[in-house]
Amino acid sequence: MLVAQIRLPGRARPVSCATALADLELDDSVVVELDGGSRLGRVARVPLDLPWPDPGPAARVLRRAGREDEERASHRERRTEKALRVARQRAEELGLDMKFVRAEGNPSGRRLTLFFVAEGRVDFRQLVRDLARQLRARIDLRQIGVRDAAIAQGGIGHCGRQLCCASFLPGFAPVAMKMAKAQGLPLNPSKISGQCGRLMCCLRYELEPGGLPGGSRRGDRTRSGSGCQDCPRGGEPSSPGSPSS
Repeated sequence: MLVAQIRLPGRARPVSCATALADLELDDSVVVELDGGSRLGRVARVPLDLPWPDPGPAARVLRRAGREDEERASHRERRTEKALRVARQRAEELGLDMKFVRAEGNPSGRRLTLFFVAEGRVDFRQLVRDLARQLRARIDLRQIGVRDAAIAQGGIGHCGRQLCCASFLPGFAPVAMKMAKAQGLPLNPSKISGQCGRLMCCLRYELEPGGLPGGSRRGDRTRSGSGCQDCPRGGEPSSPGSPSS
């Protein structure tokens, strides 16, 4: 089965999509069917013939994007950006401790889903009513964790490269302070915590035998199908182009 990696707006991590278009190239604009609707995305990894359990990936590439697809996507993006602005302003007015990180709209524009981070449970019923009236759409608010927020927003880690969770890690695993200690890293939370405020995911997979699949360990600078390993020894940040010592 041909599977391509497609980057969608508002999602830091590419989505695996089945495709019949074997000649797709990097950064090609395509229309993807996902969650019952169509979205515009760009090719992040060209199609590869991969074994995949039935029924295959949840998403699929429908076609290359045309001008009308681009215009619809641009309109949808403007609408979701407006939804985020309105939601942030109204939540502040209502005194709700919510941090909105991403918004998605369905193809018809009649439904908007907004993702937010909060310390505890939030009574957002009044907010939903206000947003539905202002945006003239059905509103769905979803609370996510700080790690999921980091995936949604993306960013650059201490190593100078894209966040592991937002680029190649398939999921989250528990990380403990003892993992940093075992690698001789400084136990300063500011140096070993990620954008989400939690201990960095790499503290775990670099401690495991062989590191990431392929045998790379701390100090190696390589690229593999599992991602990019460019973590300097001793926990000190490095620039993306600096050699490992």
